Amino acid sequence: RERLSCILGPIEHYLGGPVRPSQAFVIVEVPGELARNMRRLHIKNNLYFGALDVIAKLLKQVFGVVNGRLSGSVTTEEFVKVVGTQGLLVKVFWGYGAWNVTQLLGEIARRSMGLVISHQNLSFANWRENSNWERVVDNSIIAKKTEFARY
Repeated sequence: RERLSCILGPIEHYLGGPVRPSQAFVIVEVPGELARNMRRLHIKNNLYFGALDVIAKLLKQVFGVVNGRLSGSVTTEEFVKVVGTQGLLVKVFWGYGAWNVTQLLGEIARRSMGLVISHQNLSFANWRENSNWERVVDNSIIAKKTEFARY
């Protein structure tokens, strides 16, 4: 029988923004068949996002490791079959960027900010190639300049 010491694999850290740099937000990749009770945190494909404490609590409920065995709603055998023994991949973002509504409208109107369409198969396996700056710019939608540009 498989034993696990931890359900988490490699953890990468990033600067998320200047606001509350001690607050951690997490993106974790959990295969769909194991992502029980995580639907409200779903962002795309097998990626889930939330504050560190929220993600940790949910992962504990779903997986929970006790004495090297999963004790949550997923069995150790099921976890290893789907994820392998390397564990779940995690990206931690420290802090965030924030704008009030007027500031955000002004940024969009000045064409300083836009929307980015992510790759339809976005996952941690293709994260680097899909998050490089040139690709992000190529996939951006920028609004026309408007009267809100003065804000």
